[in-house]
Amino acid sequence: LLRIINVPGRGIGQRSLSQLSGWAKSMGVSQYEALQLITEPEGDEHQPPFSPRISKALASFLKLIDGFRARSQELDIADLFDAVVKGSGYKEYILSQMDGEERWDNILELRTVAQQYGDLKPPDGLTAFLEGVTLVSDVDGLDESTGGVTLITLHQAKGLEFPVVFIVGVEEGILPHFKSFDDPEQMEEERRLCYVGITRAKRRVYLVRAFRRSLRGSSTVNKP
Repeated sequence: LLRIINVPGRGIGQRSLSQLSGWAKSMGVSQYEALQLITEPEGDEHQPPFSPRISKALASFLKLIDGFRARSQELDIADLFDAVVKGSGYKEYILSQMDGEERWDNILELRTVAQQYGDLKPPDGLTAFLEGVTLVSDVDGLDESTGGVTLITLHQAKGLEFPVVFIVGVEEGILPHFKSFDDPEQMEEERRLCYVGITRAKRRVYLVRAFRRSLRGSSTVNKP
């Protein structure tokens, strides 16, 4: 909850988030339940420690989340995905960032994944989708002694080494990205990224492509 409460920005600063966490802990409730108490306080001991402005912002966030929760019982996962992105203003927020277009492409790919659960009725589709999507932990905390598979981007791989490396998506439109075709500088950056990936391998490197790929809602065959 704390990761999304001020994304996009809602004027809720770190101090207010710390107050919310501390207040929730003092009452023995979750942060979400603490938000509910802002609009429906139970006695003087549960009076929120926030200014009127912050209380209003937190209550507005709670109303937004509760609205999405209600719609999750009615909409299939793809429609719910669209509703959350639009209703939260997340698209505008992403595109306002320096690397906004690349990040928005990632959001569209996530939506493609969501469509795979479209045959499940609400809210089963959402449950299955969330179970299938894992937030990757910060690469700085990577424990190379675990002997497991590490799934990271080429950017995250800089400075790291692995015995064996698989670089997936080595096909036109993915690596190199289709937006780089008409831009020599961007194409050169794509080559540098590929070189970074190849040189992460100590012993072996595999360049992998898909025979057929589901991309942005359609099935395509890309050249290697």
